[in-house]
Amino acid sequence: MIDSKQKLDAFVKYTLTHLEFQIVGVDIESHMPSEKSYEGFVCLLQISLKLKTSKLFSTYLIDSVKIDTDIIRESLGPSIFENEKVIKVMHSSLSNDIGWLQRDFGIQALNVFDIQLEKKGTIDYKSSSIFLNKNESSLSDFFKQ
Repeated sequence: MIDSKQKLDAFVKYTLTHLEFQIVGVDIESHMPSEKSYEGFVCLLQISLKLKTSKLFSTYLIDSVKIDTDIIRESLGPSIFENEKVIKVMHSSLSNDIGWLQRDFGIQALNVFDIQLEKKGTIDYKSSSIFLNKNESSLSDFFKQ
C-alpha cells in the first residue's frame, strides 16, 4: 500500500525505470456522494504493471485519501497519466475514471485504451485523441503475457 509521499516517489522512480512494457493497467475507486461529500472523491488508485525484474505482474494500491492531491498530481500526472509513451489500459474509463482524475487531481489522462469500448467495437481510432493507435505492437505483446 502506497500511503505517503516517500513511498509514492519511490514507486514512480523505480517502476518507470524497470517497466518491461510501456503499458500500465489502471483502475480507480471513488467514494460515492454522501453527507460527507457532495460529489464523492477518489479514495484508491490501482496500478498494475510488469517489471523487467519479475516474471509476474505487480499491482500497487495508492491511498489517495492519505496522500495530498497536489502530491498525487505532481507525481502521477506527468510520469504516468499525462505521459504519452505510457499506455493506460482501463475499463469503462469514459464513464468514471477519467472524469475522476480530472476532478480530484487535475490530471488529463493521455493515450488510454479502454477495453470495454474495444469489446463493444465503439472506438473510432481515426478521430479519437485519447485512444492509442490500433497498430501498437507492444499492446499485443502485453496481452499475450
